[in-house]
Amino acid sequence: MTIFEKNAALYAKFTDSGFVAKGEIDNLDLGILKIKGYNDDKASFDLELTEDKQLIYIDGAFEFLGLNTAVNADISKEKIQFVFKQKFLNSVDFTITGNSVGSLDDLDSLDFYLYAEANNEMSEIIRNKVTDKFTAAVKNVDISIERSAKEIRCGERSIRSFISACY
Repeated sequence: MTIFEKNAALYAKFTDSGFVAKGEIDNLDLGILKIKGYNDDKASFDLELTEDKQLIYIDGAFEFLGLNTAVNADISKEKIQFVFKQKFLNSVDFTITGNSVGSLDDLDSLDFYLYAEANNEMSEIIRNKVTDKFTAAVKNVDISIERSAKEIRCGERSIRSFISACY
């Protein structure tokens, strides 16, 4: 089928053994709404929940009013791999990545790695302010130590002059 002059395909089947659905759409740009694949290819999905096979594959991204969300997930009996990214107005950036190693049929051999990262302008502002305050505090301590050392040297000279005058 064609939607807004872009090709789209959808397939779904219900059977006694389960459900199968697949679909894809060319990159779509409607101004405030953009739909594309995770890596700029076609957005696609593959879902199979049958007695013989269970898998979910999603490769897609959308942008709507400054919110960008992208998902690339491949989940089956053999593996779990996914990346989820979200950006808002280029100010907040959040990414979660997951990956399994080992067999999902043998949980003793299975390891799962999960990594999350969040970046935003606010944390950069806070980090810069804290660094500036720390730098200023260190400078003030250095100045105070230098001033105290001068006063001690001046006091030593006064005491030596006094002692010399008395003897």
